[in-house]
Amino acid sequence: MTKMDYLSFTPSHLQLHMEDGSVYRVTLTILPKLHTAAPHQREVWEFSAAGAGIHWPLIDEDLSISALLRDADLLPAGNVTNSAGAHTPAGRPS
Repeated sequence: MTKMDYLSFTPSHLQLHMEDGSVYRVTLTILPKLHTAAPHQREVWEFSAAGAGIHWPLIDEDLSISALLRDADLLPAGNVTNSAGAHTPAGRPS
């Protein structure tokens, strides 16, 4: 499987942008810490576990990318919503 390149948020979803161009969407309601976090807290993240996970230091949350993908929907090409901005590790805008 391809690796995650970066992530973004919509008001209701976490979007995982993969290196092959595919985008997976996970509803925030199943991710309680991210769901209740402020937008600026969500934007600061880093890869953990050699790229197998994501860590949000401001809310002390760690999630496995493979676990997120199990609960995600693959978005059709050209149907990606990015109202909250795309972010690379440590919250640097892409």
